Amino acid sequence: MLLGKVSAALRWNGSQRSKLLDTSPTVIQELIKKHPESSPSLESSLMKGPIEEVDNVIFDSIDSIRIEKVARDLSGSGGPSGTDAETWQHILCSKQFKKKPELLKEAVAVLARKLCCQKIQPDHLKTYIAGRLIPLDKDPGVRPIGIGEVLRRIVGKAVMTTLKQDIIMNTAPMQLCGGLQGGVEAAIHAVRKIFEEESTEAILLVDAENAFNALNRNTALRNLRYTCPELFTYILNTYRQEANLFISNSDDHLQSQEGTTQGDTCALGWYALSLMPLLREVQVKQTEPETEPESDREPNTY
Repeated sequence: MLLGKVSAALRWNGSQRSKLLDTSPTVIQELIKKHPESSPSLESSLMKGPIEEVDNVIFDSIDSIRIEKVARDLSGSGGPSGTDAETWQHILCSKQFKKKPELLKEAVAVLARKLCCQKIQPDHLKTYIAGRLIPLDKDPGVRPIGIGEVLRRIVGKAVMTTLKQDIIMNTAPMQLCGGLQGGVEAAIHAVRKIFEEESTEAILLVDAENAFNALNRNTALRNLRYTCPELFTYILNTYRQEANLFISNSDDHLQSQEGTTQGDTCALGWYALSLMPLLREVQVKQTEPETEPESDREPNTY
């Protein structure tokens, strides 16, 4: 509590404790089931049309100042390397190392801008996109918690803060997890208002199973060129190859081949953008006028 780690203190005293499961063969198989293999794209799900050109000058705002601000706001444990957010804050923001933190912040900013503007060889990013996987007891079942490398979380957060308005413009108001301020509260009030209307008979609650890991990654990547071209190059660099997920307290690892990768600060924004084609199609179908069956129509007279 003295360090400001309230969530960690609550977990330690048991009020929010989640039991860490042993990495038995059964648990490993459950983790594998929750990370399905890659599946091909359906032609009907792909967006088509002219692709908007992106001016790379929009990423010039990712500088050492933004990197420091993002690093100071991060928290949490480390990925496979074990270097946590607090250590990164120390080496990036401390005055103890004189001019070296400034040089490191500028190097991280250069990396971020390069990932946003250039296509990088996938093999060069294997360590960058790797994550640590922790199996928690869902009681019943297994809840996989992914922890990405802090460097990836810093760079991803810097990219997302730079493109925040672009993502909101391309997702709001239908998708509320794209960064729209007060979006969840607005949704709650809207649903409550609709529910209290006399014409409302019922509300259908739908929960997609394993949604983040089951998203078709190939389709989502190709459609991102249309839903948010500014974010496309960065997501392509970090998602066009499988990410190695190293299971805690085990020598085993598995690969994230579908959907988003837990521990990535860009995952929620990308997921929100990926669902936009589906949401727009549903909206169009809801606004289309109902047509009478052919048998119920009156015959044409001339």
